[in-house]
Amino acid sequence: MERKTLSFTFMLFLLLVADVSVKTSEALLGRCKVKSNRFNGPCLTDTHCSTVCRGEGYKGGDCHGFRRRCMCLC
Repeated sequence: MERKTLSFTFMLFLLLVADVSVKTSEALLGRCKVKSNRFNGPCLTDTHCSTVCRGEGYKGGDCHGFRRRCMCLC
């Protein structure tokens, strides 16, 4: 049981580190992402997210992160 808990904790840590490294690299590359104000529900397809973001006046968008949020590209 302890080994499973340790493995789960390690995998969760790797997921969090990967998400932070992606955000850091995007910031260094000058890509700005903003959470969509009009997108409702879970973000399952990048195409739908991109369409909603273009309607908000952004360049496009994609589903991002562990919680699958629609993020618009500035």
